[in-house]
Amino acid sequence: MRPLKGIALVCLSALAFGASAQTIVLTQISDFSGRGKGTSKPTSRGAQACISAYNATAGKAARARLEILDDQFDPARTAALAEKAVAAGTSAFINSLGAGTSEALATVADRAQIPVVGAMTGATSIRSQRRPSLFFLRSGITQEGRHAVRQLVTLSLRDIAVFHTADAYGQDGLAAVTAAMQEAGLPAPRSASFDPAKPDVASPAQALAGASAVVMFATGPTLIDFVKRIKANGSGAMLIAASTANMSALVDGVGPASRGIGYLRTVPAPTERSRLGREFTELWRRHGDKEAPTPFHLEGCLAAQLALRAAGGVVSPAPALMKRLKTGGLQNFGEFKVNFDSPSNEGSSWVGIAVVDQAGRLVD
Repeated sequence: MRPLKGIALVCLSALAFGASAQTIVLTQISDFSGRGKGTSKPTSRGAQACISAYNATAGKAARARLEILDDQFDPARTAALAEKAVAAGTSAFINSLGAGTSEALATVADRAQIPVVGAMTGATSIRSQRRPSLFFLRSGITQEGRHAVRQLVTLSLRDIAVFHTADAYGQDGLAAVTAAMQEAGLPAPRSASFDPAKPDVASPAQALAGASAVVMFATGPTLIDFVKRIKANGSGAMLIAASTANMSALVDGVGPASRGIGYLRTVPAPTERSRLGREFTELWRRHGDKEAPTPFHLEGCLAAQLALRAAGGVVSPAPALMKRLKTGGLQNFGEFKVNFDSPSNEGSSWVGIAVVDQAGRLVD
């Protein structure tokens, strides 16, 4: 698998391969109807745009298709849907969302030797298992926590708190910030959590209102509610949302009070400021829909690109596709680089931070 030179070249690469009447099927099993839909929907649309671009240049090579299945954030449902997808002949899974659901998917994918490209969980509890099928496009929570603390210390904000889900993802977020604060010579952060199944953020918003900064490992309406409540409590804390947050929904839901909120990026912004952003913007103009693309769209696209590149224009046996992903070397997307040669298949450690400006836009 040759190093990728850019998105456009990936889409054109299928021209080099021979005829095939078969179809490369990429399957996204994720939460499309609940609290994860703010992430699942844009990643699937980004993936579809890249698949459409690939098909437009595929020539006689195998065409590709995206299958979308809603697991409603239920690991048991994830496993059942994965079994059906394997039986139907899927080539690869992409853009799985969440710790428990990604683990359930990996249990099926490991047995079938089918890759899960772009597993969207930074949870150390999942990454440390070194599942052979899980390929992580985004950096882990450890890198996010370290980056957030370093930025806050630079701003002389040292009374740092953590708001997090009471699950593996949230606990990893708390551990990451705690470790980063220890590295910086700071005491452990105060923290408050909530049950994702029955979210109640009134107490956490009150408990953390006096902090100088709060790093938030939460998503969806719960995150919006927390921000509204902590602001209503008179907090002047610098708020930083982890990469899983849907910032468009947060800005829309919170309104002017969202100005100044930070956001940890694990892929670059799809803007004209970078080569990757320019190439994706052009691809989205040709093959996307009318909504403005976000980093989630780009992340979904990159996962599809990597899977298609590994397939090489043909319907490859799943073990061969996994091997190509693992041994393909550096995949260069401009300033964003991916290499799955680590023991845990962690492709990137890239983290950036953006801030919501007065116009409600994220500015790097």
